[in-house]
Amino acid sequence: MHFLTTIAAASIAVFLSACSTNPKHQEATLAGVAGSDAKDAEQLVGTWVSEQDGAVFTISEAGLFGLDRGAVRSLGMWRLHADPAGSRLSLINVHESAACPDQEGVYVVEITRDTMRLAIVKDACTGREELMSWPWTRKPTDTKSADAAK
Repeated sequence: MHFLTTIAAASIAVFLSACSTNPKHQEATLAGVAGSDAKDAEQLVGTWVSEQDGAVFTISEAGLFGLDRGAVRSLGMWRLHADPAGSRLSLINVHESAACPDQEGVYVVEITRDTMRLAIVKDACTGREELMSWPWTRKPTDTKSADAAK
């Protein structure tokens, strides 16, 4: 099982790096985010650090995410949905993830400057629900953050 998780993590890392170097792929993916304009999706993309325990949440342009809590790592897919109450972020861990495989969580997203807050709509994964309830700060070395400051 550990071998499959390692292979899945390596595959997603290669995919993420390939997508980040292909601007056409980024534009097509962000423009295709369900029910949301690309600007809302662009605000999510980057590396975020949890104020709770320093966990690292990486969100890629390709609709993939990685969540690293040291010994527990989750990989999955994300989508942003427009909603009158605010943009909703859906997170689905891939089957090979150590935590909550194949489980979906849905959160209302609010980003103010370099802080992201997620309010739960529904999530059966209690560990993820607890982690997501804390604020996330955009990692300062993130190029999107540096560009926004200019």
